[in-house]
Amino acid sequence: MTPLFTVESERGAVSAAVKDYVDGYLGQDAALLRRTFHAGAALLTTEDGQVDAAATAAWFDRIEDKRKNGGGTLTARYELLGIDLTDTAAVAKVRLAFATHTFTDYLSLLKTADGWRIVNKIYTATKDA
Repeated sequence: MTPLFTVESERGAVSAAVKDYVDGYLGQDAALLRRTFHAGAALLTTEDGQVDAAATAAWFDRIEDKRKNGGGTLTARYELLGIDLTDTAAVAKVRLAFATHTFTDYLSLLKTADGWRIVNKIYTATKDA
């Protein structure tokens, strides 16, 4: 059994990795996102009932292109809705509420030699009324 202080320390480290993801996304900081995500991570959602998967590298490139073309930061209300943690694996649920839509992200993280890294992101978007 892992001592409580270790679990809480790891929960804090997972929370910090999630915060880096949020800061990188809202700040449109591809370099920070690259440090937060594992190189093999994918972004997955459904569209018209079909799974839509994208490599993070293409997403990072789009973010860099937006920044180069004068794109600014994004504004959203951020909530960390929960963390489920077992040993070196964790799942975090995040809500990002923008003016017209809300993303709910489920981030799968693994503890690596470099710290906690997001290895996959599944998400859904809802339009706000």
